[in-house]
Amino acid sequence: MDKYESRLRLLPVEVEDVYNALEELGVRRDQRIALLHVRDTAYDQLVGLPKSNFDVYRNANPVNFQLAVDELNNRGFAVVAIGNQGSWSRDLCDVVDYSGSSYRSELRDVSIGAVASLYLGSEAAPSNIATIFRKPQLITNNVRIAELLTSTQLKIHVLKEHRLRGRILTQSEIWNNGLADYEHDSDIAATGLELVENSPEEIYAGLLDLLMILNSEGHYLVAKSNSVQKRFWRIFASAIHDNPELSARHGELRALVAPSFLQRRAEWTS
Repeated sequence: MDKYESRLRLLPVEVEDVYNALEELGVRRDQRIALLHVRDTAYDQLVGLPKSNFDVYRNANPVNFQLAVDELNNRGFAVVAIGNQGSWSRDLCDVVDYSGSSYRSELRDVSIGAVASLYLGSEAAPSNIATIFRKPQLITNNVRIAELLTSTQLKIHVLKEHRLRGRILTQSEIWNNGLADYEHDSDIAATGLELVENSPEEIYAGLLDLLMILNSEGHYLVAKSNSVQKRFWRIFASAIHDNPELSARHGELRALVAPSFLQRRAEWTS
């Protein structure tokens, strides 16, 4: 996988501090840790944004992550909820709620990434913790196609279904109709676009893809060279190439769309 050291180095005492906090929450020191964050509007409310800026289209139902949480627990992971919302994690079973605990601190909100093995959930501010420490990520319910993070092997995406007047759009149609990039719920409403979140089965299958690919770099190379995967990125690369602003955001196309997702979702390769 990406053979780069962390972009952020912590002192041993800082690593020990976060281990101590997690131990108080019931996480054993010998457990692998999966960070979990499912975006909702809690942060928008916390900072006092008007409802017009809540970006509900980026949200997801945490219950849809239960299959993935169960799989991680069965494999010996401690699934630890991070972010600002402490309430949604109570919709899930067997999740350690760091996000709503008294053990949160500004330092631990960052340093928890140093002791994690992977990240699962939304592309939102907490996912940056995994990026900082170069941890593998399964980004679910991705919506803004134009901003897919493409330049790391450590990231796998699944995307929300895009519909227009009830019809599922292909990736080419999304680009050709100027529906690949948007900012707020009001932009979505103006276009008539409907975004449908990922099912529990899609999230679970994407997690299995991530765990398999992490077994070896060879698995990553096989997934990257798959003809369906190549077709997705060929359409994507052609579209961003035609837009200099978007093209400047992307480096080498090394991220993956979950192979299981592409097998089910032919619209993304058309």
